[in-house]
Amino acid sequence: MDRAFSADAWPALARRFKSIAGALAACLIGFGAHAQAPAGNYPNRAVRLIVPFAPGGSNDILGRILAQRFSERLGQQMIVENRPGADGIIGADLVAKASPDGYTLLVISTSFAINPASNRVPYDAVKDFAAIGMLGDGPTVISAHPSFPARDVKALIAMAKARPGELAYASSGTGGIIHLTGELFSLMAGVKLLHVPYKGSGLGAIDVVGGQLPLLISTVASALPQLRPGRLRPLGVGSVKRSTLLPDVPTIAESGVPGFDARVWWGILAPARTPRSIIDRLDAQMAHILEQKDVREQVVAAGAEPAFSPADPFGRLVAEEVVKWAKIARQAGVQPPK
Repeated sequence: MDRAFSADAWPALARRFKSIAGALAACLIGFGAHAQAPAGNYPNRAVRLIVPFAPGGSNDILGRILAQRFSERLGQQMIVENRPGADGIIGADLVAKASPDGYTLLVISTSFAINPASNRVPYDAVKDFAAIGMLGDGPTVISAHPSFPARDVKALIAMAKARPGELAYASSGTGGIIHLTGELFSLMAGVKLLHVPYKGSGLGAIDVVGGQLPLLISTVASALPQLRPGRLRPLGVGSVKRSTLLPDVPTIAESGVPGFDARVWWGILAPARTPRSIIDRLDAQMAHILEQKDVREQVVAAGAEPAFSPADPFGRLVAEEVVKWAKIARQAGVQPPK
């Protein structure tokens, strides 16, 4: 037998293999700890940005604007991944259950805060996520057919009080931000409007332009194609300040409904327990990106107004909106399916 494999050599070989195995294990443990370390080298691989809706919508467009610039500034690719379904719940649930390491992020809009009131969601919209920042918002608007007698919100309120439940408004569907904007207006103005849901604001706008209904509630962005040529007349916008897209149109708040605020907003979330160092880095990069003139122009072209808000204030906004819209949904009789 060869001396290298004699019986006397096995103890020494065994000790040597044990030493090598121990060294390899230590290296692997060290590598794992390094790979999971939140600070210093983040990101060291591609980041997924989950858009919980189909391509082409506002979440998708704004997410892609941001992802391109994040990729340039972070030195790693940010990949937009569309995960549509169940009013955004499928994509949100994916992120809620993802590893809190900064490599899976979520684009949200106001519908994220409304979903717990109108749908069954498998996550806690506040506790299961960490805010990174708000990237923009856009007001809702109440518009009317040009022949509608009321020329502003005050006149609309007077008409609605004289004819409770008769003045109809078209919305993009039951239980969404537009429907609940109408309910919020009715509640705060002390009136009762008739809700007529459509499968999208565009279809509702067609019937209002055609004279079948007197009023349309929508986002400013979706109404602009009808507002600009005068096929619809804006009565008031739902933001706390006037819209740069409709600077001459008063807010609903300044037109007899003080405190009225019904905006669509967009922002970025991460899974809960994402390290603060990662949140702060993404937050800072987002703030810088949204300061760029060309980025702001792209955001406006997508129908939003650039409105950056850092992680902590944005997190508080999301929590407040969840409570606010749950209350409005209950008053409107909207509730999750059983």
